[in-house]
Amino acid sequence: MLNRAFGLLSLDRNSVRVGNTVHCQPPRDWLSGAPWEFSAINHCAVHRIQLSGHKVYVTMGVIPTRTLLQHRGVTYAGKLENWQSYVIGSGPYFIPTFHPAYIMRGNFNLMGAFLNAIIRAQEVAASGYTEDTADLVVDPDPEWFDAWVATVVATQECWLAVDIETPTKSEDEGDLIPWDSEAITRINFAVHPSQGITVPWDPRYMSGILKLLATPFPKLFWNERFDVPILTKARCSISGPIIDGMWAWHVLQSDLPRGLGFAAPFYSRLPPWKHLGATDPGPYAALDAVQTIRTVSGIAKDLQSQGQWDTFLRHFVKFDANVLHPAEKVGLLLDPTRLTEFHATLCKRQESLFDEIQTMVPTKLRPLAGGWKRPPTSDKHPGAFPAKVTEVVNVCTDCDETDVTARHKCKKKGA
Repeated sequence: MLNRAFGLLSLDRNSVRVGNTVHCQPPRDWLSGAPWEFSAINHCAVHRIQLSGHKVYVTMGVIPTRTLLQHRGVTYAGKLENWQSYVIGSGPYFIPTFHPAYIMRGNFNLMGAFLNAIIRAQEVAASGYTEDTADLVVDPDPEWFDAWVATVVATQECWLAVDIETPTKSEDEGDLIPWDSEAITRINFAVHPSQGITVPWDPRYMSGILKLLATPFPKLFWNERFDVPILTKARCSISGPIIDGMWAWHVLQSDLPRGLGFAAPFYSRLPPWKHLGATDPGPYAALDAVQTIRTVSGIAKDLQSQGQWDTFLRHFVKFDANVLHPAEKVGLLLDPTRLTEFHATLCKRQESLFDEIQTMVPTKLRPLAGGWKRPPTSDKHPGAFPAKVTEVVNVCTDCDETDVTARHKCKKKGA
């Protein structure tokens, strides 16, 4: 798979150096999660020294990514999806991606991301890399926040990225479902790709929060089906079109993971941040807003260039706003009694179809497991037929008893 990737990129394998985290074959080829994982990695550190001195390292898989980043003082945490294709460091540079063996095990949809990491490594090796920066405003004074809100409200036109944090929200936005008891801990905003603002969900900030949500500007979310119901339950009125960046990304790349951490490096030069949720919640939240506006803006441009933007607006933005969300508010009435009856009807129909299918199988092709040792005495089994079955029977050679086990007590021997 690695050679295939090099071939697709017209990259000569002799122009790169391929190394391994460990140089000894672990028992049963088991390393990740094995009791000897870290001792084996430490034991082979002497061999990794020989790989030093290069400008760019593409770490393929969790183990080399975690090992090499930790040696440079970067703590690896979370999912590899939220690290792939990011450029980390300032010399040498590290670009994590998936292991070729992982791609071979049914994850061929990630081949493009794998190739992208190698292409990015070539570009960094040739021209270097300048990481973007962003102004992260964490828990500002309420007066500063209100003044910033007034500036945004006075803007004639803009896109407003909105993101909330809750106790159960994790790095996997694509799989999140809101719970009725979900509480908001903080809310994040961005109107510019170089500034992210996060404030606690606190009465001191509520006036400004409500003003921002009430503006007629398009609101950018990543998985709005998680954020919007929780905000609505908190009695927040959200005006203007709601653009879900996650589904815009899905329209553009339908076979790739839907997390913001996975999509962001294709549109942003900011470093990985999804692993900071537990250790640095403030900067993590502010970066969520910045990466949302950067990524959604880039996705929108790609959809427009491919003639898919109007399709996305029609099928996801307008259809959600005019059909699905109003229907969700009304709800769906169910009759439990009729639902139970319908389920029973389906079960009977399933049994009938199964019996019908069985009659289509030729007698000689039917499985011979089970059955009776003697012909059935009633006509309850019209499909029964005689067949010779060979089976192994354990017999005691002394007492001739059949179907004996290893604990058989022979009557003749008395043991």
